[in-house]
Amino acid sequence: MGRGFPRPMTSELHGPWRQRPRSPGGAEGGNPGSRFDRGILDSTAFHRGYGGLCACGPCFRLLGGSAMAVASENASRLIAILVALSAGILLAAQVGKLPSSLPVLQSDLGLSLVQAGWVSSAINAVTALLGLVSGLLAARRGTRTALLAGLFIAVLGGALGALSVNGSLLLGSRVLEGVGFVLVVVAAPSIIAASATPAGRGGWLAVWGCYMPLGVSAMLLLSPVLIGAGGWRLLWWVNVALLGALLLLALLLRAHLPQARAPGGRPLRAQLRHAVRLRGPVLMGLAFGAYSAQWFMIITWLPSFGVSHMGLALHQAGWLAALATFANVVGCLAAAPLSRRGVPRWVVALGVQLLMGLTGLIVFTAALEPSLRLVMAVLGCGLGGLLPATLFIGVPQLVERREDVGMGNGLITQGANIGILLGPPAIAAVVAHLGGWDAGRWLFVVLAALGVMVALALRAHEQTLKAAAPSAA
Repeated sequence: MGRGFPRPMTSELHGPWRQRPRSPGGAEGGNPGSRFDRGILDSTAFHRGYGGLCACGPCFRLLGGSAMAVASENASRLIAILVALSAGILLAAQVGKLPSSLPVLQSDLGLSLVQAGWVSSAINAVTALLGLVSGLLAARRGTRTALLAGLFIAVLGGALGALSVNGSLLLGSRVLEGVGFVLVVVAAPSIIAASATPAGRGGWLAVWGCYMPLGVSAMLLLSPVLIGAGGWRLLWWVNVALLGALLLLALLLRAHLPQARAPGGRPLRAQLRHAVRLRGPVLMGLAFGAYSAQWFMIITWLPSFGVSHMGLALHQAGWLAALATFANVVGCLAAAPLSRRGVPRWVVALGVQLLMGLTGLIVFTAALEPSLRLVMAVLGCGLGGLLPATLFIGVPQLVERREDVGMGNGLITQGANIGILLGPPAIAAVVAHLGGWDAGRWLFVVLAALGVMVALALRAHEQTLKAAAPSAA
C-alpha cells in the first residue's frame, strides 16, 4: 500500500493490528458482531510495514486522537503559564504607577513627605514581611487559590485607592495591593514550574524573572499619559480594570491552573522551621536582597541625580530610568541560555554582584563624564537581570521536594523586597549625613562585598549537594 492518503477502499484493518481468531459462536474475544480487535500497536512494525502514516480508519483515528490530546495538553500548559506571567506583570505595574503620580497625590490628598514615602514603599514593606508566610500559605492552600486570591485582593486595593480622599485610605489601599502582590508573585513561579515541560521550564522561569522590569517600565511610560488625560484616579481605575479582567479570565480558565499544594498535617510553626532550613533558597534570597538593594538605589535616585548632577531635563531623566529598567529584561532573558549551558548559579551571582558594585561607583562619581555614567547605568541595570532569572530557575533545582518550591519562591521574594525596602533610604541617609553622592557610592561596595560572600557560600552549598548526589543515588 502506498504512503498516507488517500484512504484504501477496503473495510479491512491495515498495519500491525492483530486479527483474533473467531470464537465458536462467531464472536471474537466475547464481543459479538466484531471481526477484529485492535490488540497492541507496534510502532516499529507499523513504520517498517508502510514506510509512513497508515491511512486506514482505526489508525487515522488513533493517531489523530493522540495528536489532539498532546495539542490539548500543550495548550493547557501554555494557558497556565501566560495567566501566571500576566498576573505578575500587572502586579508589578502597581509598583510602577507610583513614581509619576506621587507629586499629584501630594497635591491632591495633602500627603506629607513621610506619608508619600510610606505609600510608595507599602507594597515592598508588605512583601518583605510576608514573603515566606505567603509561600507557606500557597503551599498549604494551593498555588491556584493563592493566585486567584491575590488578584482579587489587588482589585479591592486598587478600587479603594481610586476612591481615597485622604492619605490614610490611600495607604490602606496600598497595603491591600501589597498582600495581593506577594500572593501572586509567590504562587505564579510555582504554577509556571508545574506547568512547563522539563525542557522548557528554565526558559519560562527566565521569562518570569522579567515580570518586575516589564511591569514597572510599562507603567513608568503609561502613567504620565494617563495622569495627563484624567488625573491619578484614571490611572488607578485603568489598573483596576486590567486586574479585574485578568481575574475574570483566570476564573474562567481555572481548570488549566495547577493546584500544587504541600501535604497537610504539619503545623505552621513546623513548616516555618523547615523553610528556614532550606539552605539553597535562603542563600539565593540573601543574594537577591543584596542585588535588589543596589539595583533599586540606582533606579530610584537616577532621575533626581540625573537632573541635579548630569544636566538632564526631567523628562529625559524619566526616560533614562525607564530605559535602564527595561534593559533588565534583556539580562533576564539571557539567563536561560546560560543555565542550559551549565553555567553555575554562583558564578552568575558573583559576576552580577561585582557588576552592580562597579555600576554604583561609576554612576555616582561626580568627577566622571556624564555620558560614561549614563551608559554604565543602562548596562549595569540591564546585565543585572541575569541574577533574578537565574535564581528563579534554580529554586526547583535546589529543593528536595516539589512542595518546597513555593517556600523557596517566598524566601527569595522576601529577600528581594527587603533589599528594595532598605536600599533607597539607606543611600539617602548616607548622602545626607556624609555629604554628597560621592560618599553614597561606597554603599554599593559594601553591598557588593556582601553579595560576593553569599555567592561563595552558594558555591559551597551546590558542591555539597553535588557530592551527596552519587551516594543518594
